[in-house]
Amino acid sequence: MLRNGYLLAGVAWALFLAPVVTYFALTSVLGALWVFGFGDDPSPAALEWVIPIICLAVFISTAFCCVYIAHRFARQREIEATVDGPQERKRVLLWALAPIALIAITAVLLWQRSVHQAEEIASIDLRKAVFTDLLNTRHRIADLVVNRTDGGDFKGSVAASGGRHGPYSLLWQVNSTTYGEVLSQEEQQVEMGDAAGGLSFEISIDALARGYRGTVLNGGGVVVDEPFELIVALQPAIDGEDVEAWPSFERYRWGQGETPLRSSMTVDLPVFFRVGLDGSID
Repeated sequence: MLRNGYLLAGVAWALFLAPVVTYFALTSVLGALWVFGFGDDPSPAALEWVIPIICLAVFISTAFCCVYIAHRFARQREIEATVDGPQERKRVLLWALAPIALIAITAVLLWQRSVHQAEEIASIDLRKAVFTDLLNTRHRIADLVVNRTDGGDFKGSVAASGGRHGPYSLLWQVNSTTYGEVLSQEEQQVEMGDAAGGLSFEISIDALARGYRGTVLNGGGVVVDEPFELIVALQPAIDGEDVEAWPSFERYRWGQGETPLRSSMTVDLPVFFRVGLDGSID
C-alpha cells in the first residue's frame, strides 16, 4: 500500500516535471540552433522531425526517472516505516499533493498569461486599425507644379486629395544636387478639408543663393546653373495623445521623422545666379 502511494506521487511529479523539463530542453535546443547554427536562415527540413523526437525522448526520460525514483524510495521507506505507518501515509500524501498543487498554480498562471496576451493582441490590433485608418484617409500629394515668377522666384502649387480633414504640415526643402547640401527648408501649417484641395508656397531665389553661399561656398566668384532638388511633403499634424494610440513601431518612426503618413514628391528646380567675389548675389 505504501509503495503504491509513493508510485502515485511519482506519477504526479512526472506529470509536472516532464512538461517543464521538455519545455526548457526545447528552448535550449532552439536557442543553440539559432545562435550557433542557422540564425534567421530557414532551418533544414530534417529538423521538423528531429526536434519532436528529442522532445518526446526528454519527456519520456523525465517521466521514467520520476516514477523510478519514487519506486526505489518507496521500497526503502517500506523497510524503514514499519512502525510509523500513519505518519508515513501523511508524508506520502504531501509528496503526492505537492506536484498537484504546482500543476494547479502553473495552470492558473498560464491562464492569466493567455488572458493578458489576448488583451495585448486586441490592443495591438486596435492600434493598428487606428493607424491604418489614418494612413488610408490622409491627404496625399497628387501633383506638384513649380513656376517662375516675373521676379525670378519660384511659386509652387500642390494638388492633394484625401478624406481626413484637419491641420496638416506642408514642408518643402531644396537641396543641391551636386553637393547634397540642404539650401532651404521651410514649413507651413495648412487646414485640409474633406475633398481635394490645392496648396501653394513660394521659394525666394535670393534665399536659395544665400543658402548656397553659406553652405557650399567658402568664397565667391561662381556662376550657379544647375537643377536643384525640391522635395515637398504633406503630413497630418498629430498631437501627442493621438500618437500614443498608435503601434509602438509607428510611434518610433514618427519620432524619427520616417513616418509613412508623410506624402512627398520631388521635382527638379532649375536655378541660375551669380555669387560675386565679395559675396554679392546677382
